[in-house]
Amino acid sequence: VLAGLGVLWSFWAEGSTGTATDFPTPGQVVEGFSDQFKTAPGDKAPIIVRHVLSSLFRTISGFAVACLLGVPLGLVMGWYAHVFYALNPLIQMLRPISAIAWIPISIMIFRRDDARSIFLIFIAAFFPMAVSTAAAVRSIPQDYIRAAQNFGLSGPRLFKKVVLPAAMPQVVTALRVSLGIAWIVVVAAEMVAVAEGLGWLIT
Repeated sequence: VLAGLGVLWSFWAEGSTGTATDFPTPGQVVEGFSDQFKTAPGDKAPIIVRHVLSSLFRTISGFAVACLLGVPLGLVMGWYAHVFYALNPLIQMLRPISAIAWIPISIMIFRRDDARSIFLIFIAAFFPMAVSTAAAVRSIPQDYIRAAQNFGLSGPRLFKKVVLPAAMPQVVTALRVSLGIAWIVVVAAEMVAVAEGLGWLIT
């Protein structure tokens, strides 16, 4: 299948006029990719390495902040009903807004390129993380809670021994999904709001 797609690609792109809107041939893609591993005068690393490291730093930073805030908030929302009913309307109102739509806000708030991208990645990863974590806690079967209470567990011990282990599989899934979203957003954000990174390099 891959070989067939490669042949189809070669025939489709062959005979182009050389303008910027023409689709490149596989050979041109390989040549362009190899050019990214050249080190520009005055730089300490190849072009692609510099931009990959820049995007990695922004993605990890935004994702880490989203984890530090989103997971604890989701646990609290899932465990305390009054917190859930107080915050859930606001979160559900903001959650559907695309992270890309926050680009003008990030440009107005932050002056540094890194801060803008980190903010956008945080926005993209925070909401699915908080919502999924809260849903994981709220979906724990009450039989687990009652059984633990019968054995004398309550308060922090009940939360540590029962709630966290029961919710953890869904929390880990939420982290994986949020990380994928963060990678999508960092490329799109770097096409507009910054002057370095994979998104900027693609443009």
